[in-house]
Amino acid sequence: MSSDQHKPDSEEKEGKKKSFYDLSTTAQFHYAPKLFGDYAEHPFHDQEIEALRSHVEQSKNLALDKEKEKKLSTHEGQYLMWVMQSALNLHLSVKGQADPAEQNKLNLCRRRLLEMLRDVLHTVKEYISSILQLAAVTKLGVKDDMIQYDRNRSLKHNKLMKELDILNRSLLWWFGKINPDDLSDVEREMFEKQRERYICEELERIDIHKNGICPQTMNLKDRHQVTVWAQAIYGDLISIENLNSLIDLGDD
Repeated sequence: MSSDQHKPDSEEKEGKKKSFYDLSTTAQFHYAPKLFGDYAEHPFHDQEIEALRSHVEQSKNLALDKEKEKKLSTHEGQYLMWVMQSALNLHLSVKGQADPAEQNKLNLCRRRLLEMLRDVLHTVKEYISSILQLAAVTKLGVKDDMIQYDRNRSLKHNKLMKELDILNRSLLWWFGKINPDDLSDVEREMFEKQRERYICEELERIDIHKNGICPQTMNLKDRHQVTVWAQAIYGDLISIENLNSLIDLGDD
């Protein structure tokens, strides 16, 4: 849903935006109204908020049930794990296996990538929590609280998008088939700075889309699509976080 669909004509012509409070109190969705403007986001309707709350309860129950088999239930979760497994299970060539420096690089890349993934998953939790917190204060209609909690939601959203960008770029550069000459000047400089510490020269690389752990059809600059992705991933968090059983790091 584009931001232009939500801007009142009069406001758009004057180049002004209604306040968050004014918009929220007149909107048809009452739990978590959205900001209208350059970074407009899809509104969270009551039923969507209730669905998120249901995810929270299900996750709590699943976490407590140690015996229950944990399966990935969403396309987004399955795609994330497929990409992570494909990258982390890569092996060095015979020459690379005999080179301690190459082995150290690969092990470092694996550890760092898992750390990045855990950061992303933690931020997904924070972001979903910020949406539910905003929903609660919005229902009460206290202007200052609504502004404060919406600012927090926006900060968590920005944090998630930044962490996704870093993780996906690292996935591509460290494990994917990449030609540095195809990068922009700035990216090539960054790539060369990483070469000594992270870039394995003897790694059997694979094709990795620039979207990394996110579906190829997803626009990572679209805030609404990132929100939809976060909701789906949240539903699979318990299974994704069970990395020891889902990812075999191999024998390197």
